[in-house]
Amino acid sequence: MGNRFEQKEYFLPELIIAGDMLNEIGELVKPVLQGEEVTAQPRGKVVFGTVAGDIHDIGKDIVAFMLDVNNFEVHDLGVDVPVDKFVEGIKEV
Repeated sequence: MGNRFEQKEYFLPELIIAGDMLNEIGELVKPVLQGEEVTAQPRGKVVFGTVAGDIHDIGKDIVAFMLDVNNFEVHDLGVDVPVDKFVEGIKEV
């Protein structure tokens, strides 16, 4: 996707569709990837998001997914998150 975007073969709509497809596929494969670990204690907690000024979420979503299926408790704050929201999230979690 990235190469095709750089070569101007794909544009923003295709990237958005790819991100949506990735999220849908993730929900389908998550139970298989998690296996027996779902009932185990989380390995850790992660407060996650993209910083203010960054609205890109595909990479964030991939990392959050990988942490989740590997039994981490993920608190996704979303995109374009101000620093103070990260601090609040960390204090809460």
